[in-house]
Amino acid sequence: MNMLGRVLAIAFGALVLAVGDFSTEGRILIGATIVLFLSYKIFRERQGFRFELVKENLLHLFPGHLLLLMALSFQNNFRADSMLLLAIWVGIVAFTLLLDLAANALGGERWVLLASLYCLVFGGVFYLIKEILIHSEKLAVQSDLVTFWVGFGGAIYLALAVYRFYKVRPAAS
Repeated sequence: MNMLGRVLAIAFGALVLAVGDFSTEGRILIGATIVLFLSYKIFRERQGFRFELVKENLLHLFPGHLLLLMALSFQNNFRADSMLLLAIWVGIVAFTLLLDLAANALGGERWVLLASLYCLVFGGVFYLIKEILIHSEKLAVQSDLVTFWVGFGGAIYLALAVYRFYKVRPAAS
């Protein structure tokens, strides 16, 4: 992430904080998460990591995580569930950073651990997407159907991801 990338991430984070309907505690938590993520990216660039499962081990998805958070904040009932949803969002970011650290420290030897972290990240993403969809005006009456299809699609995606982790593991494991 070059200087322009950092500036854009900060600008997008500021936009999310400015337009989102967050409590003061929520804003502090989101701001701290953004600062932690950017600090980690700078550390990672200076350290140089040896093993990447996918491009930057999902770190490049952070703007998408911010977009997901912005979509959540526009929900009518966001204030009621905000701390739980914010905790899930922070968990997604934390597990993304942990996946990157674990991939660097372990390489592909512990593919089960890496696949589990990957599943935690995307399980949280699918849950938040489901929350966005079932609280939208058009899909609220079909919440059971939406929950089923997001869960079904998410389960297939995660099963394929675990299979991919199994296939890229080193021969010695």
